[in-house]
Amino acid sequence: MASTDLLIFTKQFAAMIRSNLPLVQALESLARDSPRRTFRNMLNNVVEQVRCGRDFHRALADHPKTFNGTYIGVVRAGMQSGQLGVALQQISEYLESHDKIIKKVRAALIYPAMLFGSFCVTFHVMVFGILPRFQSLFQSYNKALPAPTQFVLDVGHIYGTYWPFLLGGAVIAGICFFAWVRTVEGRVTFDRLKLRIPLFGNLMRLSAIARFAQTLAIQVQNSVGLIESIRVAAPANNNKYIERSLLKIADHIEQGESIAHAFERESLFQGVVQQMISAGEQSGDLGTPLVSVANYFESLWAQRLESVISTVNPLLTASMGMLISGMLVAAFLPVFQVSGLAVQ
Repeated sequence: MASTDLLIFTKQFAAMIRSNLPLVQALESLARDSPRRTFRNMLNNVVEQVRCGRDFHRALADHPKTFNGTYIGVVRAGMQSGQLGVALQQISEYLESHDKIIKKVRAALIYPAMLFGSFCVTFHVMVFGILPRFQSLFQSYNKALPAPTQFVLDVGHIYGTYWPFLLGGAVIAGICFFAWVRTVEGRVTFDRLKLRIPLFGNLMRLSAIARFAQTLAIQVQNSVGLIESIRVAAPANNNKYIERSLLKIADHIEQGESIAHAFERESLFQGVVQQMISAGEQSGDLGTPLVSVANYFESLWAQRLESVISTVNPLLTASMGMLISGMLVAAFLPVFQVSGLAVQ
């Protein structure tokens, strides 16, 4: 995966730079040893540009799918301050933390996906393989199927008859939805609604704040200007509604408003975030409070995620179990009546 490649590259690159290895030599070594061809070709392109005299951060900026604005901004600040190794080390820690979050989310989604897949397989086997045989048998004896069995067959008949229309409707709805989300206002509205989803909305808010605070802290600690740092860090949370709020905050600070008051304007950042930023503004050190905010919200997010998983997974297990059990009952009821039909 690209994120794993980037994490490994950044860790190794940071170690080489901190060991005073020349920039081009370090890049050449990493490009040569990179196992993935696409990533290796990208690094070779960066090496060629740096050799031709182009600034390192500008060479990275030509590959925005790999190196985002935060990465480039911190590299630029590290080059300017002569602390590139330290800056890269901080980025690698950020990427590692972000990678752990992604893996936790994926792990949380695997179990529900497996349950749903099992239900779909069971439904298709029952409706199109087993139950129609019982239906033929009972019809030959002019007997009605048990009500649960008939209900499952009726659902299967509707599904089997109208699936092209259902699929077409779902595809059209999906196209309309994605077209709406691709618009600026549509994406902002959708991202705002996501934050109101029970259980999951608060999780997304905590994750977004943690990622923003972590991204902002890295840049501030590497002498990137605060306003520029906020604008670069705003997209890091992957929520256009929160991003718009952060850009408003940057505008207010640029107009001369205090940092704490600008954050206080937006309800999303009231509370711990606003208090820590206010304390940092008064002490003249924003980097340390922002790291504390990021660590606090990341740990809180991890706790809430475990809580949601422990709540949702049993509910999903019980729901899918009831559905599968219902289909098994629908399948076995005719079995119990078959011997009676034969006697009659």
